[in-house]
Amino acid sequence: MQAGNVQAYPWNGEQLQILHSHKDYHCQMLRVINDLERNGPQGQVFPQAPQTNLSSLLPSLGTEPTELLTGQKLHEYLVQHLRAYNVNQLPQINQNFESLDRIVDVIKHGYELIKKQNSTSLAISIDFGQWLALTFELYKKDRRAGRVAVAWKTWLREHIGINEAYARKLRQVTEILLEFPRFRQLGMSFLEVYRRRNDIKTMLITKPDIAQYWKIAP
Repeated sequence: MQAGNVQAYPWNGEQLQILHSHKDYHCQMLRVINDLERNGPQGQVFPQAPQTNLSSLLPSLGTEPTELLTGQKLHEYLVQHLRAYNVNQLPQINQNFESLDRIVDVIKHGYELIKKQNSTSLAISIDFGQWLALTFELYKKDRRAGRVAVAWKTWLREHIGINEAYARKLRQVTEILLEFPRFRQLGMSFLEVYRRRNDIKTMLITKPDIAQYWKIAP
């Protein structure tokens, strides 16, 4: 099975619109430049540049959050972003999957959901990370049994259409947050949570009262 084009980075809808507007602008500009070179300046009209600067996307590419928050301050910051969302969620893992073939449809469905919702709710990211962890264990089992010959990153690309680095980040965040259900209500992008993951992990380990707060199910 082929999953089509790989979207390596999980841009939300607004960010994708910015990217596409700049792609269109530069394609038009390239055509104008080529025409200008061949035919001269007469009658040339430059396309209108997008209103939103492409550099507005760059902060989200950083590896560290812009403001360092730890302990109580980090807790208060996260609480401010709690939301009550009704989102489409993946089914709970209550089935025995013995091979990759039986789980692949669930994972593909989950990736479609996460591309639509990761900018508004963390719940789907946690669910999908849990399914990815199970899928990775099944992959290792099938690889040892000789039922799979390709590398993990190749399997992800061909069957799900997801980048291995992004899949690994999802699993890492899920490992930290899975036992703290209140994080499912966090109305914050997955990527910001990922950048703050180490500080969140330290907060949950060193602050038992805060950890207990996040253990309460929404």
